Amino acid sequence: MGSTMIYQNVHGVEAIVIDMEDHEPGKRDASRHERRNISVIACTVQKTKQWIGELMHEVQWDDASKTYHGLRAVLHALRDRLTIAETADLAAQLPMLLRGMYYECRQPSHVPVEDHSKEEFLSHIVKAFPDDPNVDLERLTHAVLKVVAAHVSKGEMDDIRSIVPKPLVEPLDSVDRQEFRPVFQACLKALPERQSRVFMLRGIEDLETGEICKELEISASNLWGLLHRARLRLANCIKLRWLQEKA
Repeated sequence: MGSTMIYQNVHGVEAIVIDMEDHEPGKRDASRHERRNISVIACTVQKTKQWIGELMHEVQWDDASKTYHGLRAVLHALRDRLTIAETADLAAQLPMLLRGMYYECRQPSHVPVEDHSKEEFLSHIVKAFPDDPNVDLERLTHAVLKVVAAHVSKGEMDDIRSIVPKPLVEPLDSVDRQEFRPVFQACLKALPERQSRVFMLRGIEDLETGEICKELEISASNLWGLLHRARLRLANCIKLRWLQEKA
């Protein structure tokens, strides 16, 4: 999928061409292709295409160049609300190709921007689409945040959540809860029956120690031992399955 779009934005006029196809040269061209290929560049191009592909899916756009443009607009809005240190932390987790775009036209003396409302945040993104009023800026922002969350650390996302207006991150929290629920349920189901029962009674139904001991006919020390082992198993299982879900 290839497309060319001309955009006029706050940085001037530019032509963006994104080719989403993976080209496989024939045997005749293979050796020449390998000589020209630089692994680190090929890797960042592939990762960038992955980000753009995921964002295209989230916003339901079939225009890769427009999607790239939207990704840049939201990342710039995020960047300009971060401190210098936080800006560098996020940049370090971006694909190298996107990292260059992320720093483009940055003005350190004018940041961080003190915007607190959803409308103020989106007003910076709308400037990137002066000739495309049909762009759903809020949906685009949600989609970019979701893609970013899938590729950066939890600590980095916590920094981002702290500077993005709450209405724009609430849908992301909802998605996280929806995705976490089946992971938690699967891990709870995988616990030994007695550990699962103890965890449910204490952690979910919030029964008192005496009530649980009486129902299961166990001592308090036995109860706390079972509960401790259940929590350890759950933590390890959730960590493993959650990483697999996000991979």
